[in-house]
Amino acid sequence: MRLITIVPALLVIVAGVSRAEAASWSGNADLLVGMKYAEKEDFGDANDLEEAGIQTDFMRSDWRFRPAINLLMSRAEDDATNTETNIYELQIGVRWYWKPWDMVRVSIGGGFELTAVTQDVGGNEVDKDTDFGVWIAASAQFVFAEHFHIGPQIGLSGSKAEIAGNDVNIGGAHFSLLAGYHF
Repeated sequence: MRLITIVPALLVIVAGVSRAEAASWSGNADLLVGMKYAEKEDFGDANDLEEAGIQTDFMRSDWRFRPAINLLMSRAEDDATNTETNIYELQIGVRWYWKPWDMVRVSIGGGFELTAVTQDVGGNEVDKDTDFGVWIAASAQFVFAEHFHIGPQIGLSGSKAEIAGNDVNIGGAHFSLLAGYHF
């Protein structure tokens, strides 16, 4: 289901690349897969969440920073309680890049996020909530072709929600592998 959402979004981003190149724009479109680790006291044995997402950033040649938009989706199941937890993070912020070596780019970014969480028990939605929070992330990207890169990314996000009458931290530590296109 997540792949069905991510692939069309990435295709729309990449389709706009040729127009952006003509207007002295640069940017990145990345797919991410990895894990998100939430606080164990909030999620029990389901605190290791599978994560996938897309991240983009863009910049005109006369700007000093890149506005960034990321969409992350994480999911965990607790078989003991038949509970499924889904967390969605829409992140908006800025990202900076620098090239310490010819084939390596390093980035750091951060900003604000809108986070939503749903929890299902036995296939029935029992609770959901949303909140605003913050995020920060850093990556090392290995450029293996003129416009393609791959590398690890780490990040932190923080926001709270009320699930089943309890205040829980629905942010966490993110460890991902990204692959993307830059222009």
